[in-house]
Parts: sequence; C-alpha cells; structure tokens
Amino acid sequence: SYRKIFRYVRSEDIHVYLHSDGHILEVMEDLIESGISIINVEEQVNGMENLAKYRGRVCLDVYVDPQHLLPFGTSSEVKVYVRRMVQLLSLKSGGLMIRAEPNLPINLENVEALCQVMEEVMWLQ
Repeated sequence: SYRKIFRYVRSEDIHVYLHSDGHILEVMEDLIESGISIINVEEQVNGMENLAKYRGRVCLDVYVDPQHLLPFGTSSEVKVYVRRMVQLLSLKSGGLMIRAEPNLPINLENVEALCQVMEEVMWLQ
C-alpha cells in the first residue's frame, strides 16, 4: 500500500511528493495520513478555502490558474489571486509552493504581474 511505501521513505528523511489532477478532497486526509509531505493540487477544482483546511499539515504545491486567469484575467486579478493564495495557504514556516505555467495563449502583462507579486510575497509570511 502507499502508506507502507511512504512511511518507509519518510523514515529515511526523504519527502514524498504526489502529483494529482482533479478533485481530491475526499482522499486528502488519507493521503496525509499515508505520509505524503508535498501534494500538487488544482486549486480551481478543489477550492482555495477547502485547501486551507490542510495548511500546516502538508506542503501544498498549487498552480496559478493557467486556463482562465493567466491568459484572460487582468494583471490586478493575478496579483489579488496570488496574495489571497499566500494568505490562505501559507505559514511563516512555509508549506506553500506556488507555480505557474504561462502557456499559450498568454497575456504578457499577466506574466509581468505574476513576477512582481511573487517577488512581493516571497518574504511575507
């Protein structure tokens, strides 16, 4: 089982990273209990408020919305989104990895805004 494998890996002081696509809220507790230390989740499907329940229990690796916000949002919406993500999902000790994939079509102003806000928030908490 995953639990057996993950616990062995963690006993060797190695982090367990799990990539996930889709809605996984129903299995998050099981995944955390099985020993994962970092989980890649889709905020758009699972909801930022729902993911906030796991803040501090597992490191959340979250994408900035690549389908709607980055290509079609405004630069101010990008900044608000990232600031909110940091506020809801991170702790002073860490626990949040923010990633972005500026795929085509992409609004270059949003890429610039993303870089600006990431530089701003990387030392906040």
